[in-house]
Amino acid sequence: MAYITCNSVSSKIMSHGHVFGSLFFSLMPRRRACSKWTKDIDIFKKDFIIIPINIDMHWCLAIVCNPGKLGEKVKGVYSSIVSKESLKMDKERSKPGKETGNVNVSGAMHVLFLDSMKNNRTKPVMSRIRNYLAEEWECKYGKLSGPVNGKVLPAASPIVPEQRNG
Repeated sequence: MAYITCNSVSSKIMSHGHVFGSLFFSLMPRRRACSKWTKDIDIFKKDFIIIPINIDMHWCLAIVCNPGKLGEKVKGVYSSIVSKESLKMDKERSKPGKETGNVNVSGAMHVLFLDSMKNNRTKPVMSRIRNYLAEEWECKYGKLSGPVNGKVLPAASPIVPEQRNG
């Protein structure tokens, strides 16, 4: 991942994101082991976080989009202040772009989980990512007003080419 981000992606783009190392996901349940990964960076000030994942010798990828909205999203979900208008705006932002056909997710906080084997890994992976982000938020900003669940941080698994040898 370091080679790709250093040699294939412009520094301007990478200034908006953070790419974790390949061991990060396996260390994620151990809070103290992960603290060194973010001691010099605030991942919540980035537009995206890329997490390479190795499960049973198979590589997947999770991309957390707009992680800095975690605090306000938790507050909104659990205080029921989220208005119908703001939900409508989020839906409009996530519609396919007219010119490119790409999905515009500039305002939405979510995780894209890319897995070519589709072995029902999404739920356990998302649970670990949500728990980690909640702990990291509390470490940097203080207690959240509710749990980080699928309503707060939804996951999507886009269609990717499937690997049939698993």
